[in-house]
Amino acid sequence: NKSIVSESDENSATTRGYYSYPKANAQFYVDADHATNKDDRISVTGYTFVLAGGPVSWQSKTQPTVALSSMEAEYMAACSATQEALWLAMLLEQMSIQISKPIVLNEDNQSCVEFSRNPGNHQRSKHIDTKYHFVRERVAAGDIVLRWIPTTEQIADIFTKALDAADFCRLREYLVRD
Repeated sequence: NKSIVSESDENSATTRGYYSYPKANAQFYVDADHATNKDDRISVTGYTFVLAGGPVSWQSKTQPTVALSSMEAEYMAACSATQEALWLAMLLEQMSIQISKPIVLNEDNQSCVEFSRNPGNHQRSKHIDTKYHFVRERVAAGDIVLRWIPTTEQIADIFTKALDAADFCRLREYLVRD
């Protein structure tokens, strides 16, 4: 629902109308497929942002470096999705469309979700490039929350891997509704 709000300019007799929108229902999904390419073992990042029932932003892209674990691949994907989510929130805000904060990224890798929250020393993740810790920084600041969801609810799967016909059709129907 949108409502028209009038704003009077004190210096003139004109009234300007603009639309005021309630907080938009935004859903963010991020996923990775670890070591997809059998030749170079590069993983694939996929994400989609659904606003008011329709996708407004999505990406499917090979990652810039080889991930040594599925958690690292998911964390790299979460970094890309975090950057896009913050940019999209800023863009929507400039258009007077507010989304709920903190922004929730739906992620199906429990290790990645935990790693984003826990800045402790992780023996098996010391090698992760510093730039990907942007996720952790934004989580600590309260801008982003990674929330675990079951793989069966992961809409971004359609952007990262080959799916069987039933899963492909189910995810396509979610993204492309009448």
